Amino acid sequence: MSEDKPLHVRVAEALGCSPRFDGVVWCCTCRAGEHVGSEQYNTLSTSELNYYDTDWSATGPLIEKYQIGFYPAGLGTWAAEWRDGRYENGIGDSYSKAEDTPLLAVCNLILALKEAGKL
Repeated sequence: MSEDKPLHVRVAEALGCSPRFDGVVWCCTCRAGEHVGSEQYNTLSTSELNYYDTDWSATGPLIEKYQIGFYPAGLGTWAAEWRDGRYENGIGDSYSKAEDTPLLAVCNLILALKEAGKL
């Protein structure tokens, strides 16, 4: 995943999409995942990607699916946190990211989880 791509595109890649830029919007041609966005830009072969960094309706299902918690972290920031099922027993992993908004925190946490092999 390249840092020069928009955050929502990198999240879609973490979820298994291979997006492409059509000159107007980032699209997905696989049309088979949670990364496919609304029907506002849709042809028979492509769909616009979800804007995970700004759209609660796109990111909410990921928060539930991956059991991500988030909370105000102070000074205008939000933290998103994920713990594996063994964490409470003192042997599991915990990951967190803090950002300016809850959705940015969740998106960056998803990228960290993918990098760590936890998705």
